[in-house]
Amino acid sequence: MRDIKDELAKDGIDIGKDAIGKCLEKLGYSRQQNQKLLQVGQPHPQRDEIIAYIYQLTAFCEANGIPCISIDAKNKISVGNYKMEGSEYRPTQE
Repeated sequence: MRDIKDELAKDGIDIGKDAIGKCLEKLGYSRQQNQKLLQVGQPHPQRDEIIAYIYQLTAFCEANGIPCISIDAKNKISVGNYKMEGSEYRPTQE
């Protein structure tokens, strides 16, 4: 709503956020909570095979006295299916 107000102000239209909300409702929009979406796509098809290979390689290295190093290479950012706080206006669904 703030963005809409700012854009209208650029054109010389002074209107409050509440009035913008009422206009959006008259145009068939309603305030809706953001939702957590389902996973997009399928997990890697060879995931189990990859994990089994790593386990076998680790066991081989340990059995033969070969050093084996574990590295955590995950990003430290939130990636995935997380619900975002807040709400926004979207077309009303019947």
